[in-house]
Amino acid sequence: MANYLEREKDVKTAEEKLAEYLKEGGNFASRLRDEIKAKYEYNKDLINAKNVAASKYFAAPATAREKYADIFNPYSRENLVSQYRAQERIPWANLQDLLKERGQSIEGMVGRGVEGFQAETQAAENNLRAAQDAYNRALQQYQMQMAMRSGGGSGRRGSGGGGTSYEDELAAARSEATIRFISNIEKMVADPREGNPYYGKPRAAIQSMAGQIGYYDKAYGGGLMEDIVSGVMRKYPRKKETESAKIKRLKDISRFTMPSH
Repeated sequence: MANYLEREKDVKTAEEKLAEYLKEGGNFASRLRDEIKAKYEYNKDLINAKNVAASKYFAAPATAREKYADIFNPYSRENLVSQYRAQERIPWANLQDLLKERGQSIEGMVGRGVEGFQAETQAAENNLRAAQDAYNRALQQYQMQMAMRSGGGSGRRGSGGGGTSYEDELAAARSEATIRFISNIEKMVADPREGNPYYGKPRAAIQSMAGQIGYYDKAYGGGLMEDIVSGVMRKYPRKKETESAKIKRLKDISRFTMPSH
């Protein structure tokens, strides 16, 4: 098998990995926060203790007046009531502070988790770019080899030599890439999980992968984006298209298409 086809497998693997990160990115922080809170049992220990302390604190004046009912001097009695209420406030205030600190700690953990997730996503993007660059180099090398074998002609192997022509292999690879991109985009659009920004939005999903498609579009001589847009949008039929909607659709296809470099 030609080396560029091996490199294409690497690109496919990297694309699938990055697509998973992109799908998870929208709701990663909220899911991580919920998981951490669940570990703390949603702060039930502190909340329950704070509620008990709060009930004692708010009942402190009445409790203290009953406790010091035998103190006849009203000033002395109210002074003792005030002291008692202040003492009852301490555990309530401490628990409030602990609850606040735990919330800040959870947000700190979520922040660090999100940073780690973003770093992994960036690494997946870098890995994809490296795989795409390796694929492009291998494809260019293959194209030169085929041109040399054909004596600088059309790039085909001789008709008497048997085997598959370069154009046939390239067409097969292009077809496989088109099917793969359409499949990945459809998975993104169909994923109903909360936070997925592409759910029910095929155009947004296509645009999110425009950079990846662009690498192939350049290698295959253009037209790949149009094939992918047409393939995806066939799965999402429109109502009868007006002339203005048709113009917009054609503009969208043009906007999605990456220019050759």
